[in-house]
Amino acid sequence: MAATGGHWVKGAGGSRFVGGVQAVRREDAGRGKRKVEIAPYTWQDEPKGMRSIWGYVAGIFARYNRDSGQLEYAASPQTLGYYGMTESRARDLIARWNRGERWVARDAMTTEGEK
Repeated sequence: MAATGGHWVKGAGGSRFVGGVQAVRREDAGRGKRKVEIAPYTWQDEPKGMRSIWGYVAGIFARYNRDSGQLEYAASPQTLGYYGMTESRARDLIARWNRGERWVARDAMTTEGEK
């Protein structure tokens, strides 16, 4: 049965057309390129299997210093515990971003709190 105009209609279960609008299957929709912020007001297409360091640490573990153009460590022990992050790991990601790296492999980012 399928819904058309707010009513269930028997025998319309195999139709991809409901109420005159063609439904798109999830597997057909596909995921297009996704732009993510890699630095303040700077967006790029996200490479497959990568994650923006900025999107991961800015505002959570670090603050952006506009004068120096650098990220600065700003996490509390409670924040680190909530996200399952260690201070050394957060500082390492911040240092990598400050050196000019913008992407990190998603596999390397998985923590207990992120699964």
